[in-house]
Amino acid sequence: MADFSCIVVCEGSSDFSFIEGIIKHIGSLHNKVFEAILLAPEIDATSGKHQRFGYEGVKNWCKYQSSQFHNFGKNKVGSLLAWHDANLILIHLDADIADKIDINQAQFNGRVKDRRNWCSDALDNWFGVLKDNINYNYIIPTWQIETWLLATFDNITNPVESPVALTDYETILDVESKLLSLGYREDLEKPGRLYKEKNLFATNSKYVPRLLANLPTATSRCSELLNFENILSGYC
Repeated sequence: MADFSCIVVCEGSSDFSFIEGIIKHIGSLHNKVFEAILLAPEIDATSGKHQRFGYEGVKNWCKYQSSQFHNFGKNKVGSLLAWHDANLILIHLDADIADKIDINQAQFNGRVKDRRNWCSDALDNWFGVLKDNINYNYIIPTWQIETWLLATFDNITNPVESPVALTDYETILDVESKLLSLGYREDLEKPGRLYKEKNLFATNSKYVPRLLANLPTATSRCSELLNFENILSGYC
């Protein structure tokens, strides 16, 4: 039996690789068994691959759970937590899409670092009163979760790996292009974008294993990652 367990809803399965890797790693540092269970996106029965989800998928999932609670009194999230014997549900949303989200017909027009709060408010809005009846936490990286991986590079400790000077990692908007310039794999179907695949991210030494090996550096540069680590440490 795990010492800590959570169910996860995130934009994509490659995002889950980061979340799961960090959860297990923090547990192992304290000689605990920590586990993460990917609830959505689900695996497509036909292709055997995880469905395309994105922020719209997260939005629709949250609003559906809220409607079930509001209209029928069904706390399906609470039931899922009980079914999996999980401590909480984690909802992931990258803040790069803040300007695509309206809240009560208002549009985002703030600074880069304001994106996190805007997305958090949007999630609160989508969950409605349900959020007061479940144990949950949000994971909302600025600009996207791959920022945490980029934060393991700098041109001071290893200028050969990262010749470009990087300072405030929380305000970097071209995360993927910078990773591509560092030799990361490009998605041939989406030029200029990273190739994203769950197992590649989870097992290849350049991805999640690199982040975990350099976690103190990354947490010092990414406030949301530090917050995530602190949440997990609270269960140790």
